[in-house]
Amino acid sequence: IFNNLHESLHYGYAMAQKRAILGEKF
Repeated sequence: IFNNLHESLHYGYAMAQKRAILGEKF
């Protein structure tokens, strides 16, 4: 269950970073 939570947090962080990069580009 901890591993799943860790993956979820990592996925959320990746999505937030992607949005920040796209926001800067566009």
